[in-house]
Formats: sequence, structure tokens, C-alpha cells
Amino acid sequence: MTFVVRDLDAMEEILTTVLNARKIYDSNRIDGEGRSIYFYDHDRHMFELHTGTLAERLAAYAAHT
Repeated sequence: MTFVVRDLDAMEEILTTVLNARKIYDSNRIDGEGRSIYFYDHDRHMFELHTGTLAERLAAYAAHT
């Protein structure tokens, strides 16, 4: 599941402290696609926080093809 967020660092803190989620990967990309952080929750559900919108991601993918 992917969530688009404005403040990735604030959401990361909430997920790790309140929900006890574990970060597994931080793309740390600042390009047309945005930055993503992937987490597992305590039930091992994986989800992603992303700073870009769907339109921005699709535009970035189209530019690379």
C-alpha cells in the first residue's frame, strides 16, 4: 500500500514511534518521481510513503521510456 505524504520525515517518525513500524528501505531520491520510504508493520504488512503524486510518478516514468 502506498501513501502520498507532504512531510516524509514527520510520517516516518509517527510510523516508527507510534506504530512501531520498521523501515526497510529509503530510496532517498529527489528526482521527478519523488522520495520513497518502505516499512513493515508489526504484522509484516509492507507499505510505502511517497512524496510525489501519481501524476508526477507517471510523468517521470514516461520521460524514461
